[in-house]
Amino acid sequence: MARQDALLRLRQRLINQRNSLRKELLATKQWISDCDVHGDSADVAYGDNEQEMHSQLAALESRELDRLDLAIQAIEEGSYGTCRTCHGKIPVARLKAIPDATTCISCQRLNEQRGTNGGFDADWESAWRFEAKLHDGDLTVQDVRMDR
Repeated sequence: MARQDALLRLRQRLINQRNSLRKELLATKQWISDCDVHGDSADVAYGDNEQEMHSQLAALESRELDRLDLAIQAIEEGSYGTCRTCHGKIPVARLKAIPDATTCISCQRLNEQRGTNGGFDADWESAWRFEAKLHDGDLTVQDVRMDR
């Protein structure tokens, strides 16, 4: 019965997280649609960078929202807390730490060693490239060595 009570509390936590994330996503999408930068080329470039950053954020928020929705659906179906790989019970402590976990720790380790993550790819490479692009302007002429 203690596990059932913990799962009910986790369900409410997931619903609260989902509602909060929906508001954030709506605000991010609204900001993107309202963004209309005018001015010199530097202003436009800065505005484009801001828009790209918010688009990347919206994509990450959308994926997180999908994971929360799947977890809530699993609770309603009665399959929440069951490892989708080995079909064993996921410990409540893991679910408290990662409420949208779909695998037990052992199966998650195996997935990470194999390089799989269950179809949810965080696009960290794009986020890194975007961050690098933001700091490309940090180079000065003195930083670049040119052979004559």
